[in-house]
Amino acid sequence: QNHGHTDYQYRWQKPGDELWTDVPAFTYPNNSAGSDMYRKSSVLVEDAGQIKLRDIQISLQLPSLARFGLKNMRVYVYLQNLGTIWRANKNGIDPEYGNNWYPDPMMTSMGVNFNL
Repeated sequence: QNHGHTDYQYRWQKPGDELWTDVPAFTYPNNSAGSDMYRKSSVLVEDAGQIKLRDIQISLQLPSLARFGLKNMRVYVYLQNLGTIWRANKNGIDPEYGNNWYPDPMMTSMGVNFNL
């Protein structure tokens, strides 16, 4: 069942409202074509600019443990999908996920590399 767009609380209701709102008047019975037209209009387009922290790798070169047969030893930590640092829109919308509230999960891996 279609109840219209949630922005209809800000709709045009009396003469003069057109000076402060872009939301069209609500008519009864509801005209779903009008709701669809508003839902797809440019007034709902948001700025998609964002800065995300995607990948960080930290590694530490350790001294050789030649007596154990380990050379060029390195310990590392890798972090992925740390989150959004800045978003241009004020509604908290992530342009990569839209209405999906579950973005990519943060992932972590740790490891040790060495040569024999």
